[in-house]
Amino acid sequence: MSESKITSVLDLFLSKLKEQSFTIVLMLGGLYYQNKIYDTQLIKDEAELAKKDLIINELINDQIERMTIRESYLIQQRDHYVEDIITNKQ
Repeated sequence: MSESKITSVLDLFLSKLKEQSFTIVLMLGGLYYQNKIYDTQLIKDEAELAKKDLIINELINDQIERMTIRESYLIQQRDHYVEDIITNKQ
């Protein structure tokens, strides 16, 4: 009895699978399409992120250069001011 029960359940499963095969194929197609869209978007996002990182690094380097120039200018101004004070005292 159990063998016939297993075969009837298997037959029932296969018949339902045949009935739903179009839906299953359609769902698999949808999943494949979504995966392709996701991969494409991921590549675009990674490229944009790399471009933004490059811009940020460039801005940081420019800011460091400006600060270095400003620091040397201020040191020069300080030295000039100190020299003026020393020469005026004598």
